[in-house]
Amino acid sequence: MGKISTLLDKRLNNYLSDFVKSFRKALKNDVKNLVQAEMDSVVQQLKYDFTVTTNFIRDEQSSLKQEIEKKESHNKTPRIWNSSISKGD
Repeated sequence: MGKISTLLDKRLNNYLSDFVKSFRKALKNDVKNLVQAEMDSVVQQLKYDFTVTTNFIRDEQSSLKQEIEKKESHNKTPRIWNSSISKGD
C-alpha cells in the first residue's frame, strides 16, 4: 500500500508541477497582454493630448503674429507721415 501511495504522489506531483508551470506561463502572458493594452491606450491618449496642445499653441502663436503685424503696419504709417513732415520743414 505504501508503494502505491508513493507512486501516486510522484505522478500527482509531476502532474501538478506541469499544471503549475503551464498556469504560470498562461498567467504571465495574460498579464503581459493586459499591460501592453493599457500602455497602448495611455500612449494614444498622450499623443492625442500632445497634438491638441501643440495645435492650440500654434493657433495662438498665429493669432499673436497677426496682431503684431497689424500693429506694426499701424506704426509705420505715422512714421512715414512724421518723416515727410520733418523733411518738409
